[in-house]
Amino acid sequence: MAGVRTLPAQAGGVLMRDGHVVVRPDGAGRAAQRMPFFALVVFIALLIPAFFHLGTLLMTPSRLLFLLLIPLLLLKLLGKQYGRVTYIDWMILFHMSWFTLSVFVNASAGVAVTYTGVNTVILLGGYLAGRAAIRDLDQFLGFVRFFAFVLTLSLPFILYETLTGHLTIPKLIEMIPGLTSNKDVQYPRRMGLDRVQFVFVHPIHFGFFCSLSVGLFFVAMKQQMGSFRLWAQTAVLALATFFSLSSGPFLSMVIQFLLIMWLYVMRNLQRPWMTLAWLCLGLYVVLEVASNGPALYVIITKLAFNSGTANARRVLLDYGIDQVIATPVFGIFKRPWNLPPWMTGSLDNYWLGLAVAFGFPTFFSQFAAFILAIVAIAKRDFPKGSTLDRVRTAWVISMISATLTLGTVFVWSEIASFMFFFFAAGLWMMDAEVEAGDASLPEAGPERPRGPQYTRFGPSRQRPLAQGAIPRAHGRASGPAHGRL
Repeated sequence: MAGVRTLPAQAGGVLMRDGHVVVRPDGAGRAAQRMPFFALVVFIALLIPAFFHLGTLLMTPSRLLFLLLIPLLLLKLLGKQYGRVTYIDWMILFHMSWFTLSVFVNASAGVAVTYTGVNTVILLGGYLAGRAAIRDLDQFLGFVRFFAFVLTLSLPFILYETLTGHLTIPKLIEMIPGLTSNKDVQYPRRMGLDRVQFVFVHPIHFGFFCSLSVGLFFVAMKQQMGSFRLWAQTAVLALATFFSLSSGPFLSMVIQFLLIMWLYVMRNLQRPWMTLAWLCLGLYVVLEVASNGPALYVIITKLAFNSGTANARRVLLDYGIDQVIATPVFGIFKRPWNLPPWMTGSLDNYWLGLAVAFGFPTFFSQFAAFILAIVAIAKRDFPKGSTLDRVRTAWVISMISATLTLGTVFVWSEIASFMFFFFAAGLWMMDAEVEAGDASLPEAGPERPRGPQYTRFGPSRQRPLAQGAIPRAHGRASGPAHGRL
């Protein structure tokens, strides 16, 4: 039809071509950077610290939402309505399957059904929600904006809690009949300040949540707003992270800023990530040889607010590795394990906790999924300096710091859901196809008269469009120039 630009098929409002998401490298503009409604509902549900019982299950708003939607979201994922089913999807599904199997091996049927049911809702629900809700560049930018907006809006609550030691939102929730909320963990003050929980079950969870936003916002929002606002809002996010007064989130934030500095200094290198990987490996080997213990724990000891907790993590690593070697396949679930009598058994290491409790395959499938996704997205050949390139870099930096930080903290409940949601929200970049635009069209030649053209051999044949090009008709378009990307 004359005057109409032909578009690829759409899935869920996102432009698709052969199972790949089609995006403009700089997005569709500020007006299009809106967080999808489903993502908004999930995000808010994760921040409501309300508990209630559904039969024998302890539920929260996010768990109830995921419980209702997991079957539909899983069917849509396997039906390729969120793009192709990637090897990352299969690794996460294997992770959940082996986790379930290990619990049934180590516990009674009644305990296993309840435990795996709740945790499948928490983890798989968060992952599927991220895959379904964030599907392109503009939606991801909307997510980043809303993430920063929520933390900025929560700053008064954070300051009140760190100065007074009193929770606010959880106490308001408990005034509602039939609902309970998070309890104050009442840790000793650090530097004269109370450790902020906000709406989470633990200050470390609050710090981990905040730390994911710092580098993400600073890198992704560059050139999306003025420099003063960018720096000011990043400072607010960093301040919120600091008020958790936890070494893990603080370490995460430091890692992000170091990675940002590296990429800026080495911006003219062709492969800055690969150079950094080899450099870090070399430095780690040197530190490993020069120190008396694992190099990672030497670094953590120097950065920790409390050197005692860092030393405890080192002991846990030694004993935890021994336990994994003894029970490598299915782990021990909640059975007691060999620890020094002065230790409580609390594992401040998410990766080690997975391996000890649920077996090496459970740990490896999730850890490998994180690493392979980071590598795959970091290697994508996006236009340098574009918004898409900056968003990719922001997500990679956040995921690297999160993966490392999970070696110093343990996450569960809503923050575990958010971690899986955050991870899945960036996976669209694995298959993102940059819209070629005019660059994909054949080279312009002399304008031909309208109507069929003839040569001595019959009707002339126009050159076909290049592969992946979007045909464009001449003249004023009768509809929108493009679809919602």
